[in-house]
Amino acid sequence: MELLDAVLEAGPKPPYTATRAEMKNYAQTLSSHVAISVADGLRRHGLDNCFPDKEGRGEDRAFLGSIGAKKVDVHFSTENGGLMLGVSIKTINYIPTSNLANRCGDLMFESVTLHGRFPFAVLGALLILDSKALSDGNDRRQSTFDQANTKLKLYSGRRYYSESIEKFEAISIGIYDVSSSTQYFRLFEVGNQPREIAENEFYSRLADLTKQRNPKHF
Repeated sequence: MELLDAVLEAGPKPPYTATRAEMKNYAQTLSSHVAISVADGLRRHGLDNCFPDKEGRGEDRAFLGSIGAKKVDVHFSTENGGLMLGVSIKTINYIPTSNLANRCGDLMFESVTLHGRFPFAVLGALLILDSKALSDGNDRRQSTFDQANTKLKLYSGRRYYSESIEKFEAISIGIYDVSSSTQYFRLFEVGNQPREIAENEFYSRLADLTKQRNPKHF
């Protein structure tokens, strides 16, 4: 299942006039569908026991980290090795938003917690934004997309297990639009100049690093 399919399966997004509960339920539903899609992509790249799956197995499994237990949206683990791969899914579906700093802060807490206990683990993050995030900037402020890239690029690109534990191995930003006139999901690798990538590039980078750090398992 492609990421666009995951967004479509989450159903129509509630309007801006919807209640907070309706917006929260949609965000949770979207995250669940995207998590299944990401796990499916990683399974196609050789991580056969990556979860969750369509049957609901492995959804939101918690791992004991350095600062308590932490639920991991997408995960690959073994009994002997513990957590080998984790991917965090965050969504911001209503733009403009004041939640960006909170979402980024949540990601940093997750990386410190999980890498603190599993320094060899490969961690990825996917921040999903409504397409309005590309064009909500003005003369006084960056667009939400540019703000997200500026914040997250500082915490991406962890190449070795000995590097700072607050960093992720890979972070991408997804932009979706499923309005009646257009339907797309675009994926960008964060960096000084955010680069649009194919979904398989995101998956292959995470899967390849996982295999490199665990050669005896593969």
